[in-house]
Amino acid sequence: IQNIFGSTTAEAEIPGRYLLPGRTRAIPIEALGDDSFFARNFRFGIYSATILLSVPGSDVPLVDTITFWAFPWKTAFVALWLVVLFIFFRKRIWAAGRVLVKKRA
Repeated sequence: IQNIFGSTTAEAEIPGRYLLPGRTRAIPIEALGDDSFFARNFRFGIYSATILLSVPGSDVPLVDTITFWAFPWKTAFVALWLVVLFIFFRKRIWAAGRVLVKKRA
């Protein structure tokens, strides 16, 4: 899996299996990449995943690429709620701040 800048963000090795033509088969794949907090929660942008399948008895591999968008909707949802709460309670926050500043002075 590559990001919009062309750098590889994750890789996965698919175990060898036999596939029949004209059939659909789901193969669970766990992509290994950067597992840091930032990488898990803030991925945004266009990504492309490329698969390379080798066919027994053929020298030409099958290659396919899919492009998709990634958006951190959980993080964006929390950030949006924090902004809404701040806007809703901003008068109280400013009033509490003024009281704290007057007590120190």
